[in-house]
Amino acid sequence: MSLDSLHFLVFVALTLLAFTYSPTIFIRKLIFSLATGYFFCSYFLNDLLGAAILFIVLLTVYAVIIRLSTVKNVWLLGTTVTILVLLFPAILYSNQIFIALSVGKKAVTILGYAYILLKLIHMLTDSYQGVLIKLPLWDFIVYNLNFLTLIAGPIQRFSDFQIEWNTLGNGHISLQDSYTHLNRVANGYVQMVLLSPLVRLIPNWLSEFGLQSDTFVELSAFYLRPVYLYLNFAGYTSVVIGIGLLFGFKLPENFNKPWLATDFLDVWQRWHITLTHWMRDYVFTPLYKLLLIRFIKRQTLLAIMLYFVTFFIQGLWHRVTPEFMVYALVLALGAALTKIVQVVLANRLGKKDAKVFMKSQQFKIPYFVLNYHIFASSTFLIKEFL
Repeated sequence: MSLDSLHFLVFVALTLLAFTYSPTIFIRKLIFSLATGYFFCSYFLNDLLGAAILFIVLLTVYAVIIRLSTVKNVWLLGTTVTILVLLFPAILYSNQIFIALSVGKKAVTILGYAYILLKLIHMLTDSYQGVLIKLPLWDFIVYNLNFLTLIAGPIQRFSDFQIEWNTLGNGHISLQDSYTHLNRVANGYVQMVLLSPLVRLIPNWLSEFGLQSDTFVELSAFYLRPVYLYLNFAGYTSVVIGIGLLFGFKLPENFNKPWLATDFLDVWQRWHITLTHWMRDYVFTPLYKLLLIRFIKRQTLLAIMLYFVTFFIQGLWHRVTPEFMVYALVLALGAALTKIVQVVLANRLGKKDAKVFMKSQQFKIPYFVLNYHIFASSTFLIKEFL
């Protein structure tokens, strides 16, 4: 059941109708849970083994999370995270024991499991740190399999989910609010279903219209990939955020006008924001704090090293292929270049004047061009992106 299918629209409409007229939070939770189960099963209708394996993983991790909330065992945390990281590629790519989990809508399924992996690591870490105080199994299962975020995020933190889950549907949604939310859903569908496919077809149209130069067609594909990715992914995000608001879930924003970014690091504060924040909180910042004592006089070098580590992990998270390793390398080079430029400008102009200069059109316009080429270069080998 894909988001652009009539099946999905009817499913959401019927679920929302039953949800809206439910008299209690418990019944609303039950309806939403059943809807999540139905959506999940639509991907595993002929894949009971795959679903069973995933639930075994979820229940095992849940038991570890409960244990970590009472016994702060760093070895248990590290071992569980390591096993998860090693296990998920096997689940996704193996053609033997775990074949059930890699059939069907493969690209979508891979992304779905990748997002579940991030959620599980987030919950394990937060439990060890004492952030997760109360974790009912029902909440845990719905959070990880939530049909609004199962396929491609956005990555909602469990604490935010639980607040809204425990008051599900209590807030009054006015007619004006409903119109606003539906308008966002409609705009998302226009981007995802209409505009992004049109952008994807442009290189083929250029070829059919007599522009037979392979170089010209490749160049058009090169420059259109970021546009296609934005329309497709931001459109999808708008759809699920809008639907979530109708149910009373305020999912985090995932895009914030990335074309207005002042530099390449700022791009990642505006593009796939929830993934950026996850990588910052659970990869970059912990490693930075751990290594800072040894690199106290070389903080810029440390930051640059960790950009490469973080983007490498992000590339592996997308998929374990040479193309995504190149993708990660180019993104890391873009981040490193930006950091070097920031340091050089700060040394020459002073921090205050450097910040003013970096916000000027004299800096922003050429840097936009550079950002665009770096991002487009990172996706050049990933043909499925366009």
